[in-house]
Amino acid sequence: MLTSLNYISVIVWVLIGLVAMLIIGFVVFMFFKNNKGSHENNDEVSSQTNKFIETHLDTGKELLVHNISFKNQFAVKGVSIIPALIIKGKHIFIITNIISVKRADQIIFTGDVPYIVKGRKIKDVKNVDYSWYREIEEYLKWRFGKEYIVEVVCPVQNKSSEIINFENRGVCYSSEIKEYLKNRVEEKPLKKENERASINLFNDVEKLNELNKYA
Repeated sequence: MLTSLNYISVIVWVLIGLVAMLIIGFVVFMFFKNNKGSHENNDEVSSQTNKFIETHLDTGKELLVHNISFKNQFAVKGVSIIPALIIKGKHIFIITNIISVKRADQIIFTGDVPYIVKGRKIKDVKNVDYSWYREIEEYLKWRFGKEYIVEVVCPVQNKSSEIINFENRGVCYSSEIKEYLKNRVEEKPLKKENERASINLFNDVEKLNELNKYA
């Protein structure tokens, strides 16, 4: 016969098992939730980004295409969205969603997702995840060749926010983006033998949206 001590032991072990199952279930749930969430905000270009593009990225001579949605075999979701793409010589600049905050003490770039510090509060930037842009970089390098320099540039709207860049990301204030891109190109100018390839790149990128548009 089971003694009262044995009953207690059985109950304790049952409770331990239930708690363990709940913990495992919670961990699995959070893993899938976070994995899904890491890409769900890549489904659209923010209205602030569209306004920024219209205001600051009317490049004229350089090729500018924006709101490009295309099939991407390198993407987790199978598709990618580029807020803006600028071609300058052999440079392909992927412009991310703008980080738009009214006030922040610091915007810190470390890991894939930047975060904002306001006093004692810290929160992730929901509409910028560098894992999205690595997928796009991989596609562009596959599509157009490794002789081109692909760079991701993240614009930050509020100049009163201090930018701390642990990852050496391409980051600039939105009002200074033209000067930033100009300086990046001057650091690695186009070689003569790449001029014809650059023209072909222009033509290919112009067709990118039509060739890869998904329903």
